[in-house]
Amino acid sequence: MHQPTATHCNHNPALGSILKRSPAAPAEKVKCAAALVFGEDLGRFAGRLGRSRNHLSQVINGSRRDSAALRRDIAHAFGVAVGDIWPPDVLPAEHAASIARPATPEQR
Repeated sequence: MHQPTATHCNHNPALGSILKRSPAAPAEKVKCAAALVFGEDLGRFAGRLGRSRNHLSQVINGSRRDSAALRRDIAHAFGVAVGDIWPPDVLPAEHAASIARPATPEQR
């Protein structure tokens, strides 16, 4: 069975490739991408996602690992795959099945 690569489901394959290859931590990737793509700091980007800055910071810094929905929303906002920002070894197991789909309001 053919599995699509991350660039097949991305709206922004160039940014996805840059983020995936970057040695930066996920938090730095998100901070830089928010500034680059939207011209926003984390507080404004969190508001764009309908979340608090504190919740966003906990997720991108890895201290809150239970938020697959927010990871999907972050990746979707940038038009990249979750795996472009977070390496597979830091993602919870249940996240694998939903990497390419943005979260529905019920999942948030």
